[in-house]
Amino acid sequence: MVYLKKHGLAKDIGVSNYRLPELKAAVEYLGKEIVYSEMHYNLIIREPEIGGTLDYCRQNGIILSAYRPLQLGQLSRPGIVLLDQMSEKYKKS
Repeated sequence: MVYLKKHGLAKDIGVSNYRLPELKAAVEYLGKEIVYSEMHYNLIIREPEIGGTLDYCRQNGIILSAYRPLQLGQLSRPGIVLLDQMSEKYKKS
């Protein structure tokens, strides 16, 4: 990936499903080349927050992106207090 970036064939380098130890190892190996990390993260799955990956990304300028933010539809149903409140506040379904 570093080769591809160096030769203009890739704009940035990102990783997927790297927990904190793996992400730290990749950053140590590549330097500041990693700019994006994608993880399973939502109101049910909190591992990036609990495991420290979210804080590490914030401290190192790495974008953390969540996949399955609605947990395959489980979080898109009425009855989840926080989401119901946000829907009402912002007038969105």
